[in-house]
Amino acid sequence: MHFEKVLITAVGPGSDGWKMGMRTVCVTVLLCCAVGVVAITDLTRQERQKGADVVQAAIDQIRDWCIFSQDRLFLRRLAYVESKDGLDPKTYRNGYYGGIWQVDESMFRQTIACPSAIRHVCNDIQTNIGIDWPRVQWRDLLKPLYSGLAASLYIQLKQGNTIPGSVDAQSRIWNNIYQPKPPIANFSSLVVTESCDAELDVTFLVDSSGSIGSTDFQKMLNFLQQVVESLGVSITGTHVAIVRFSSSPKLIFRLNQYYYAAEIVRNIHKYEKHLESAKHLLFSDVYLNLIIKQYHPRLSRALSQQKNGYPVG
Repeated sequence: MHFEKVLITAVGPGSDGWKMGMRTVCVTVLLCCAVGVVAITDLTRQERQKGADVVQAAIDQIRDWCIFSQDRLFLRRLAYVESKDGLDPKTYRNGYYGGIWQVDESMFRQTIACPSAIRHVCNDIQTNIGIDWPRVQWRDLLKPLYSGLAASLYIQLKQGNTIPGSVDAQSRIWNNIYQPKPPIANFSSLVVTESCDAELDVTFLVDSSGSIGSTDFQKMLNFLQQVVESLGVSITGTHVAIVRFSSSPKLIFRLNQYYYAAEIVRNIHKYEKHLESAKHLLFSDVYLNLIIKQYHPRLSRALSQQKNGYPVG
C-alpha cells in the first residue's frame, strides 16, 4: 500500500474578493472488511498525543474551519520549534499543560476572555468545532487540537490574522510574542528540519486571463514569490512548476527545470498577463496532468478557483 503527500495550490480570484490558499493534503485510507461498527479516534482530542501526523491533523482542522486560515505555515513551524511536534521529552512535563505549542498559562488566560479582537474567532470555534472556549481549562491544552487553538487565538490577539510568510519575519514574531527564554536556538535554523521542508512537488495553475485585473495579477505574482521563498526548493527537496492559462494553456516551466528559489522568483516576474477570456480551462487542466505525468509523476492534479462555467474536473 502506498500513501502520497501532495501539495495542491490554486491561484485565482474568489467570488468575494481575493483568496489564495495552500494546503498539504495527507490522505489515509482505512478499509474494513468485517461486519460491525468501526470506531475512529480523533487523536487531536486525546491527551499527550504527539508526532507530525497529529500536528498536521490539528492544523488541518484549524485551517479548514477558518480559525486561522492564513497562518502561512507559522503554526506548523511553531509546533516544531516549541516541542518538536511533542516529541521533546519536556513537552508534557509535570505541572505544565501548554501542550505541543507550549502555550504558557499566562498566555492562555488572555485568550479565554475572548476580547473583541478575537471574539469572532471564539465564536467560530464554538460554532464549527463545538468547543466553548471561555469554559476551556489550561489542562485541556494537553490535547493537541486545544493547544493549537490556544496558540492560534494568542497569536491573532497579539499579531492580528496577517502573518508574513518568510521564516525570518515569523522568527521575529515568535521572539516578540512568545518571548523565549535564553538560551534559545534561532527560529530560522530550527525550522529547517521540520516537515514543511519535506520533499514536495508544487504546481501552480495561474489564471492570466482578462478576468484578472492588473492589481490582482500583481498580487498573484507576489503570492507565488512568497510561497516559493518559504519552501525548501532544492535539487533533492521541493520542486516547483507553473502553468499559465488564458485562451490557451502555456507551460512556463517544469518541475525539473529550476532547483533554486531565486531562479524561480526571477522567472515568475517575467510573465505578462494575456488580456483574453479564459475559454479552455478544461483543456488547461487536462494539459497540466499530461505535463506533470510526463515530467514528474508525484503530482498529477492542480485545481483552479476560477468560476466561469467551465468544468475543472
